[in-house]
Amino acid sequence: MSLHDDSSLCCEVALRLLDEYDRADRQWIDSVRVKIDAAVAMSEHTPPIDGETFIAGICDRFRQARETQHLSSCQERSTRYNHSKLVN
Repeated sequence: MSLHDDSSLCCEVALRLLDEYDRADRQWIDSVRVKIDAAVAMSEHTPPIDGETFIAGICDRFRQARETQHLSSCQERSTRYNHSKLVN
């Protein structure tokens, strides 16, 4: 294989990768556009929400997720501890 063949192959692979990247980028853009259009359509039929209320709701969901994760972690540790006591 000559240097020219190596260069051609390298360029061909690079162009294929660039095309794949562009295709994925277009799909993501289309997906986001659909979600934005759906949100705009929904907002036309629902009253506006106060920003403070919206942020408080997000914070509550994060807090609940943390508490659930913490509880699951504690339960898992307790189960392992109880299992180790049974084994020993």
